[in-house]
Amino acid sequence: MASSAGRKASSRSSATVTSTAVPKWVSVVSSRSSPSPADSRRHWRRVGLVAAAVLLAAAVGGAGVFAAGSGDRDLAADYRRTLAVADGSAFGAWRLGDAGTVFLYQGSPSWMFVSMQPSAGAGPYACELVLRGGRRMSLGTFSLQAYQTGWGRTIPVALDEVAGVQLRDLGRHQTFEARIGRG
Repeated sequence: MASSAGRKASSRSSATVTSTAVPKWVSVVSSRSSPSPADSRRHWRRVGLVAAAVLLAAAVGGAGVFAAGSGDRDLAADYRRTLAVADGSAFGAWRLGDAGTVFLYQGSPSWMFVSMQPSAGAGPYACELVLRGGRRMSLGTFSLQAYQTGWGRTIPVALDEVAGVQLRDLGRHQTFEARIGRG
């Protein structure tokens, strides 16, 4: 029995000696800290494919935005060309409520034009510029005819000084105003 007990003891001691196996977490950490060359190539291939996809998406998006904006660029070029021919620097249009539209032009000379709807009535109208500081500048009076629904004249101030245009219908006591917004 002593021999079998001795065998048990020796098997225990050898089991203790041979059970010094590396824990699983150590092998996982070891395998991750030094990837194989094949794993490294796969990693960099994925990174390259993702980078290429991002670049392709950016190029397609940029081309789409460029193509969509071509009409706006053409219109802006026409606007700049028109102002250059007339020695102007700005042009704008603002609504006078339902009565019509006022157009202002900054150039040499600067001018305004009012286009009225026939339903606004024949007038007579008194026209005033409302300046940024609150001062008012009378531009005169005008009446409309069946064939004439517009009126215009030069203005003695720069457009950036104009805060509004006011038309008072002197016959019907109505007022139409365009608030000029710049910027």
